[in-house]
Amino acid sequence: MLNLHSWWLNQSCAYRDGITTSTTCSLDNDPVNGITLFLLKGYEVNGDCGRQSIYHGKGTNQDVPTLLVKCNMGKPIRVVRGFGLDSEFAPKAGIRYDGL
Repeated sequence: MLNLHSWWLNQSCAYRDGITTSTTCSLDNDPVNGITLFLLKGYEVNGDCGRQSIYHGKGTNQDVPTLLVKCNMGKPIRVVRGFGLDSEFAPKAGIRYDGL
């Protein structure tokens, strides 16, 4: 069972534990576990609406927003943040599951 604030050393360890089907993707659409968004690089700022934050990715994968809309179809998205993310919510080391 996945608990809020579960922690792994890296995405490979999360893969080993069955949390994701990939060791490298920033978006995982697993039919069993649902959609997991890995916020590992880039930065995150507080949004305009209370509990909202805005993520600005870093890298060349411009398809992630399109994939999110295509895969989501009203389903919740699990968020995993990594230490490389410039955010007040990022863990100091490793990666951490931060909820839906």
